[in-house]
Amino acid sequence: MKKLYPLLPVLFLIYWGCEEEVVEDTTPPTVTITFSTDDSVSEIVTITCISTDNEGVEKVELWVDGVSTGIIDDTEPYSLEWNTTTYEDGSYVITIRSYDTSGNTTDSDPMTLIVQHCTNCGGGLIDGYLYKEVTFVDIAGLAEIDVSVNVGGCIRFRLDGTGFSDAEVVDDCCCTLYP
Repeated sequence: MKKLYPLLPVLFLIYWGCEEEVVEDTTPPTVTITFSTDDSVSEIVTITCISTDNEGVEKVELWVDGVSTGIIDDTEPYSLEWNTTTYEDGSYVITIRSYDTSGNTTDSDPMTLIVQHCTNCGGGLIDGYLYKEVTFVDIAGLAEIDVSVNVGGCIRFRLDGTGFSDAEVVDDCCCTLYP
């Protein structure tokens, strides 16, 4: 047994010398938003993306105007359900942040989306202002008419037999014609 003691340092050096050097992964993932629209969005919007990494993607996360929403997906194909009903009508910059299994992150190119909860009567943006188009065709049988005036505001007119009356500003109308 004493004859083996001089061999222990040699065996230790052989064992220590055979260990593979661990190379840290510093390559960030890639992420691209694949969702596209020419229209405004409202309600629940499904935003899709593609993310890849040399070691593996852990998750992707939705960010709106530089703030994390806490909405994540950790399974391909990646899709994130953005509930826009908690946001005011307006313009928002979204990005998708991808996290790889080594802790590296990267953000997608930003995408601007217009949240517009009133979408049933046309409209869009002109000089940064949201407008709505309403066409009155046969209004004889209508009890009230809602017309959007500005972002988040409408004027409701009531029909009283002699014409329109009782105009009021409301926040919940959507350019809807009520028979």
